[in-house]
Amino acid sequence: TYTSNFGHVLAGVEFKNAEHFWTLALEEQFYVVWPLVILLVGRTALGGAIRGLFWGSLAVLLAIGLGGGSVYLMTRLPLGGASLALAYGGLLAHGRFYGNGIPPLLLRLSLWVGVPCFAYSQFVWWRNGGHAGIDEFGYKMIYDWAVPRFFGALFVRSLVPGSVLNRALSVPPLRYLGRISYGVYVYHYLLDPY
Repeated sequence: TYTSNFGHVLAGVEFKNAEHFWTLALEEQFYVVWPLVILLVGRTALGGAIRGLFWGSLAVLLAIGLGGGSVYLMTRLPLGGASLALAYGGLLAHGRFYGNGIPPLLLRLSLWVGVPCFAYSQFVWWRNGGHAGIDEFGYKMIYDWAVPRFFGALFVRSLVPGSVLNRALSVPPLRYLGRISYGVYVYHYLLDPY
């Protein structure tokens, strides 16, 4: 039913080797809701709706994090970390296809802020023993908004034909990995005997 994220966060259901399916649930929930939002607000108001979702998601994320909520509550439900990441992607796509292009300042800020914050979140992860440290304040308050900025900016840069990143990601082994990546993601935990 693509609702495992709700089962895990709200009912404490343990999915063991299928726990990562919460990301697929969020993806499918987005695919159901977002076209309806686009139809309801229309193309002219879409940019404002995306910005509203971005800032609203950030507010929800901060409220949950500062209120002591778990990283699961912050990331695995549709509104919060997930909607912040999707809204950021929406801003990039809207700027590219319907606006005046993606503002270069947004990309620069994404990298300037995203890279050190992503690095810091990974340091906090490592310092706290990996998965055991995900509820540590420094990790949960930075990771959710740093990762989309960092990888979103890299993705946009990879779209520039002939760029170093575009050429690096176009090598045959990486293109092949891209073709099978969904299957690898779905099955990798299922094959883990622990």
